[in-house]
Amino acid sequence: LNVVTDTGSARHFGDAAPLGHDAAYDRAEEWLGGIRDLWRSWGDGALLADAATGIYADGSKLQPVRHRGEHFSFDGPLNAVPFTDGDPVIASPGGSGRGLSFAGANSDVQLALAPLNEKSVREYRARIHEAAALRGRAPGDIRIMFAIQPVLVASAEEADRLVEASAHPDD
Repeated sequence: LNVVTDTGSARHFGDAAPLGHDAAYDRAEEWLGGIRDLWRSWGDGALLADAATGIYADGSKLQPVRHRGEHFSFDGPLNAVPFTDGDPVIASPGGSGRGLSFAGANSDVQLALAPLNEKSVREYRARIHEAAALRGRAPGDIRIMFAIQPVLVASAEEADRLVEASAHPDD
C-alpha cells in the first residue's frame, strides 16, 4: 500500500482548502491507524468459511471498530476477508523531516528520491534508519528503494554529456 500524502487532495474529501504539508501527514497517520484497526478486527478463528454449515464467520470473534478522527469517521469491523499473513506492506515517499518521521513510524518500504551517488545514498539511508530508531523501530524494519529516473536522449554523445554533467553538478 503506497501511502502518498498530497497537500492538494483535500478537494477529494469535500474540503476546498488544501492541507498544509504537515497536516497531510497528520491525515495519513490518522487514516493508516484507523485502517490498521479494521485490518486487525477479525480475531483468530473468526473466519470459518464453512460451506457444509453455511457459516462464514464467527461474529463473536470480530472486534468492533469505531473511528472518530479529525479527518475520518467510520465503523467496523472490516467487511471483507481478513489478511492472514499480517498487514499489507506499507510504502511511502517523502524526504522531508515529517515524511521521514512518517516512514520511521509506519513504513516497511521507503521510496527515495535522491541523487544516486554513494554519499547521498548513504546519507539518506542513515536518515531513514535514524527516523526508525526515533519511533522505536529497528533500522532494518524499513527497506529503502531508490527511484531511478531514466532520461532518453537522441545519441550516445548526448548520453555521455549528461552522465559527465551529473558527475559534476556544480560546474
